[in-house]
Amino acid sequence: MKSRPASTHGFALVIALSLMAFILLLILSITTLVRVETQSANIQLTQLEARMNAQLGAMVALGDLQRYTGPDQRVTARADILLAPGTDETNLPTSGQSRWTGVWSSKETTNDPLDTDDGLDGRQARWLVSGNGSDPSAPTLDPNVALEVEAADLATPGGSVTNKSNQDDTVKAPKVEILGENNVLEGHYAYWVSDEGVKALAAR
Repeated sequence: MKSRPASTHGFALVIALSLMAFILLLILSITTLVRVETQSANIQLTQLEARMNAQLGAMVALGDLQRYTGPDQRVTARADILLAPGTDETNLPTSGQSRWTGVWSSKETTNDPLDTDDGLDGRQARWLVSGNGSDPSAPTLDPNVALEVEAADLATPGGSVTNKSNQDDTVKAPKVEILGENNVLEGHYAYWVSDEGVKALAAR
């Protein structure tokens, strides 16, 4: 009986090892692809949640703007109008709040029912920033009092606004929690309504 040539003794083993290596490489490739796709899906989901949170903040801001500035006898101004002349805003503990936009009633009577409903009676101001809530009886924010809650920087020199050597455009606004099912924290939003009627500071 003839024996097989010595050169072919390990051929089947080489084929088997080659197939195993190919299958291992295929499994590793599929695993890497699944991991990358999972990470990409998680990133897209996070981006979508961020966009939805921002859209919620924008809709709340638009609702506040329509509610508090809709009536004809309402006026707006920035909070820095209340500062004493010559005050250096950058050294104040409330730096970043002087750009808030306030709404006042210009009606002669100070106890108008509509103004009372909006929390504007008695010449009080309503500040168009997040954190005020929709309940007029709740404590309102004061730009002259430092924030005691977590805040977001909505505008910073060199970031979202043009850097000016003689002006700090930083704007801070309180973060508002977004609660989901069973009051689970889903995210935050913050907004600030800018007064485009103010283009330059008047000389003091």
